[in-house]
Amino acid sequence: MKTLRTLLLISIAFTLSACGGVATYKYAPMREGFFNTTGYNAVQVDSNTYRVIFYGLRNSSVEIADRYSFYRAAELTLEKGFDYFVVLQTGDDDKNGDAWNIIRMFKGAPPEGDLAAFDAREVTKDMAPFIQRDSSN
Repeated sequence: MKTLRTLLLISIAFTLSACGGVATYKYAPMREGFFNTTGYNAVQVDSNTYRVIFYGLRNSSVEIADRYSFYRAAELTLEKGFDYFVVLQTGDDDKNGDAWNIIRMFKGAPPEGDLAAFDAREVTKDMAPFIQRDSSN
């Protein structure tokens, strides 16, 4: 099952990488601007559940926002001292280029066969080449 999960993660990364050239924004913490707000943010729901949001630019690629929101979920999981996360719900806003995931974080290994559970270390390692960081941070 670990092989299946890894293959699924790699296929997601490759699929999303096809959109990498159209990014007009970079992976960075949320910044509010006069005309728009861009970047990632997380809202804590309970002790191990978060709503992770990536705010894109109006009329920009929601696929990139999806990628950045998912990647931020993995980073946040590790920052909070957990090992894996389960995606409970996802959503996006095509008009504004925003995407979000509601995740629940856990310690230990992801359960076998749960395709909604992701090892945060594997996600960050496998997706890092597809994340365009803001060099001003």
